[in-house]
Amino acid sequence: SDLPIISSGINAEYGGVSNLALKQKAEQQDSHPSGPASYAVDGNRDGNFGGKSVSHTLAKNGWWKVTLTRQYYVSYIDVYNRMDCCQNRLRNAKVFLDGALVGTIPQVDGQQKYTIPVNKNGQEVKIQATAGDSLQLAEVEVYGGVPLGCGQGVSNLAL
Repeated sequence: SDLPIISSGINAEYGGVSNLALKQKAEQQDSHPSGPASYAVDGNRDGNFGGKSVSHTLAKNGWWKVTLTRQYYVSYIDVYNRMDCCQNRLRNAKVFLDGALVGTIPQVDGQQKYTIPVNKNGQEVKIQATAGDSLQLAEVEVYGGVPLGCGQGVSNLAL
């Protein structure tokens, strides 16, 4: 089931972490005329390509990326697959944060959402297809907050 997102963009069920990717600058290797990169950060998880909310590369093993407004501590990344067809195109896609591999999407038919635990600071999330076909993403949500090491929000309560 979809998690509720309140109007401020903060997901209350996850302790106040925000979807940092929402409406941010997205790019992809190339674009199907009806599947620009921005569709994967438009806030719409609809996995039906006809709904005009699924990004779509033309290139085989294409890539997609979103650049956050600054460095953030990324807790996890939720990747939502296209569901009306072609689910296998996401199989074994690699997820990177600032060029470092943070996960691989296992892709199971019938499953739309894949959560990649990250727990690292970073600014650019990139997804690289490896299944030999185009890359299609219904939504990419990057959850996190203020970067660790910035002196905010972390204190040793035992002292």
